[in-house]
Amino acid sequence: MTFGEKLNSMRKNSGFTQEEVAVRLGISPQAVSKWENDLSCPDIMLLPEIAKLYGKSVDELLGTDDFNEADAKESIIDDKISKQNAEIKDSFSRKNVGNGKMFLKVNVITQNGDNINVRLPVTLLKSVKGLLGSIKINNSSADGIDLSEIDFDMIFELIDSGVMGEIVNIVTQNGDNIKVYAEREDI
Repeated sequence: MTFGEKLNSMRKNSGFTQEEVAVRLGISPQAVSKWENDLSCPDIMLLPEIAKLYGKSVDELLGTDDFNEADAKESIIDDKISKQNAEIKDSFSRKNVGNGKMFLKVNVITQNGDNINVRLPVTLLKSVKGLLGSIKINNSSADGIDLSEIDFDMIFELIDSGVMGEIVNIVTQNGDNIKVYAEREDI
């Protein structure tokens, strides 16, 4: 039985409607409905009030009063299996990063309204990474955008470990916004 089903059963056994429970707890009837449908959970601070309303202890409400060692061992085993499955899935997805070309996308939105997008292959950037800190992107302002604030070595480490999506988001003193993304183009 889920927590929501348990709340629903306790409410009905107590003879309350969702509206009555809501009024007694000072919340909306929609919140009670969400709890009973397992769409959300009550705030932890409400648990003693809910338990009192239904004539139960918080332990009974949460189902911890019938704790036994066999259930605990089974739960630990389930958790270990879930963790191992997640590690295998994570390892698999990282190994498959090489199945497509990796690109580094730099998006700059300047305070003046310029929107600059640059998308380059990671392999190319790695071969010239010593020069990356000295790159300036020209825009309508006289000084351009300086990329020396970005740690490209760290970005390449993240990409090599399988990180995808937005990696860097910097707002400069001039109000320019620089975002760096790792993207894969599947082959």
